[in-house]
Amino acid sequence: MCEERTQEPSCNKPDNSGGHNSGVADREDVPQKTAKEVVLEFLGEHDYPHQPKDIYGGLIYSRDITFSYRSVQVAVSDLHENGYLKKVEIDTDEGVVRDLPSNSSKRARYVVSESGRRELSE
Repeated sequence: MCEERTQEPSCNKPDNSGGHNSGVADREDVPQKTAKEVVLEFLGEHDYPHQPKDIYGGLIYSRDITFSYRSVQVAVSDLHENGYLKKVEIDTDEGVVRDLPSNSSKRARYVVSESGRRELSE
């Protein structure tokens, strides 16, 4: 899943010494993870419904990221469109989490789908 891509921001933040703050060896042959990869991994590790802003906050808090909130929104949208995430809603009256149709305009939360779990296990 760690392919080098130039169109998406990476999660490895360079420091002033030219190295990386993330603990990754300072080697050109080590591919940097894309926003989509980091978001999918984060949601796989935190297996409960998240809104994009919560995902972004969690990534700021727990990972060394350089990409923006907008990049997280785009990554979530792309992952959902590709079937790696599914939209859910929390019904507080019934105390359940239920799937939402892909075309739902309701404010959604996202969880990793079965396809996303398979992608993470590769």
